[in-house]
Amino acid sequence: GYSTTLSLTFTNSAIIATYPISYGYLQSDPVSGSFKYNTSTGACNGSVTISADGIGTLNFPNGVNITNVLRLKSVETLTLSSGILPVGSFNQIVYNYYKPGAKYPILNINYTIYSLLAQTPTITALIYGKK
Repeated sequence: GYSTTLSLTFTNSAIIATYPISYGYLQSDPVSGSFKYNTSTGACNGSVTISADGIGTLNFPNGVNITNVLRLKSVETLTLSSGILPVGSFNQIVYNYYKPGAKYPILNINYTIYSLLAQTPTITALIYGKK
């Protein structure tokens, strides 16, 4: 789930990435499943696109710089439906930054926006890092 009120459950094997990944990598895959928003339920369908679109240096506080970092960008776009009627949308962009030889990202930035049932869109931004 992505919040206290919206949860997404995926029912297909959407492929996020196939390793090894290097600069220029690009993959898109369909995503489908179901959503629950408070007492409303329905289907979610869309796609996720992954691209290794940047390489460079990350500059952290206290003069900590990590060179040759690969940026992996994930864009997920879903339409939320009840029956045949669209009732909302879910969009997420995630940036993961990997240092050479690292299995897990050293920095993750996640932007999410969803809007359901003619309500004000909910926007979140999450950032976390790992040394």
